[in-house]
Amino acid sequence: MGLISSIRFNNDESMSVEDNEIIVFVGPNNAGKSQSLKDIFALTQKAENPTTVIRSIGLNKPSLESFESQIRNFCQVINNGDHEDFHSYNFSYNTYKLNLYTSYNALDEARNLLVSYLSTEDRLTLANPPESINRDSAKTHPIHYPAFEKKYRTELSEFFERAFGKKLIPNILFGRTIPLCIGDSANLKESFSDEQTRLEAYAEILQSYDQVQDQGDGIRSFVGIILNLMLESYQLFLLDEPESFLHPPQAKIIGEVIGQMASNRKQVFISTHSRDVVQGLVETCPNRVKIVRITRRENTNFFSILENETVSNIWKDPLLRYSAIMDSMFHQSVVLCESDSDCKMYSIIFAHYKERQNSFLQTQFIHCGGKHRMHDVAKTLSDLGMTYRIVLDFDVLNNESILSRIVEACEGKWENVRDDYHIINTQVNNGRMQDVSRKKLEQLIAKKNTEFLQQSEIDLLRDALKSKNPWENAKQMGELALPRGNASEAYQKLSKYLKSLGIFIVPSGELESFVPEVGGHGPKWVNSVLEQYPDLSNDVYKNILDFIKTWEL
Repeated sequence: MGLISSIRFNNDESMSVEDNEIIVFVGPNNAGKSQSLKDIFALTQKAENPTTVIRSIGLNKPSLESFESQIRNFCQVINNGDHEDFHSYNFSYNTYKLNLYTSYNALDEARNLLVSYLSTEDRLTLANPPESINRDSAKTHPIHYPAFEKKYRTELSEFFERAFGKKLIPNILFGRTIPLCIGDSANLKESFSDEQTRLEAYAEILQSYDQVQDQGDGIRSFVGIILNLMLESYQLFLLDEPESFLHPPQAKIIGEVIGQMASNRKQVFISTHSRDVVQGLVETCPNRVKIVRITRRENTNFFSILENETVSNIWKDPLLRYSAIMDSMFHQSVVLCESDSDCKMYSIIFAHYKERQNSFLQTQFIHCGGKHRMHDVAKTLSDLGMTYRIVLDFDVLNNESILSRIVEACEGKWENVRDDYHIINTQVNNGRMQDVSRKKLEQLIAKKNTEFLQQSEIDLLRDALKSKNPWENAKQMGELALPRGNASEAYQKLSKYLKSLGIFIVPSGELESFVPEVGGHGPKWVNSVLEQYPDLSNDVYKNILDFIKTWEL
């Protein structure tokens, strides 16, 4: 049974916790992720301890019999006549305290045997060599487990080799301490006259290897986490920023390690800023991962919960899995676009605008490979409590199924605008539109300030003169293509409602229509525009920037 059955946040929202769940706290800086771990640790000791983010927890306190069994399994027991003392790593207890165990409403001093709170600083020292012990003595340090039991030694070395390409070997022949050595397996192929000589030769090889405590913070932190997870007495692990000091590949591996080592009988709470840690976890055990996104405005915290089933579904869906949703959890806002080229242009212009405002871009741009799956991504972002905007080309008005699903995913009601949509769609399909070709020509000519036409401009004029279906024209002209009267009025009402949900239709039709004097489409068009107009303050980008400002991010 897991130690924690529920959590009540400081806004009185509650969340149940299953016996084997891995709860991941994510969100922007200073939102309360690390503080949540500290609060849980404090509340497992005393229910009355003052906290900040977590108001209370449901604690499944082990019975006296169960706790005493834990003590005798994992502690060194010293008989002192009238009482017994119990010692293990970071835990000292005795029979006097055991007699008072049931009188506490939480774990009190028993906490250190059952709950692990591993801060960034603590795990750097966990891999320091402990004092050596007799083989049959109680293990009082995490390194004692791999030093004297093969299953732990194998597990520790395999995880380390996956991350750093070398094996990790406890050197029990070193002397008074047991350092962890980094190197290849020592294969002694030569024959020895006796076992003592062979051991001496093996000790000399290990003596030449580097030792973990002398390595950088990344290696020491990684090893410290693994050693901590090995301690079988712990039923609850609290890990603060396990990605600290690690490069992204190792951060992903540590996520996988946590998912694999924390068995189905263990609960884990993690605070992280790393997409890689989250990815490692969901690759390993998506059905056990629950994500809690914490945000903070002034002195108020807000909590959004992504349940196991949703996390698992994200991982099963290739679009969602590779859509950078994991990245978005660490940004203040998200913009969903139809294509990668849309993301590129909008993000460049937005970032430049932010720089001129002496600010930084904290918005993630995600492309959805078209409109058809935008509602899935939007639904997930809604579940995470993300601030997001959806940017759509004008021809979304030609597909009621797509647009209605997006509206519903954004927690809107399609019936509120269904009639307006049908007015627009019917009039466009019936061909009741302005003279699009003439308007296109006038628009091009108005921007022309040289005597001769360039080839790209000639191509644009030819394109404007081609006979097209109504929606092709509408996509190029946007709002200008709509006739006056009912269609324009209906569009204004529809657009206003969509904007209230965070949905924005490109007013000129599509991204390329913002700079019509440059031919092409998609990535080629974006590159051409940036090459011809490298100064991002150029007025050619004004319409794009004005559109971005309407998003109010």
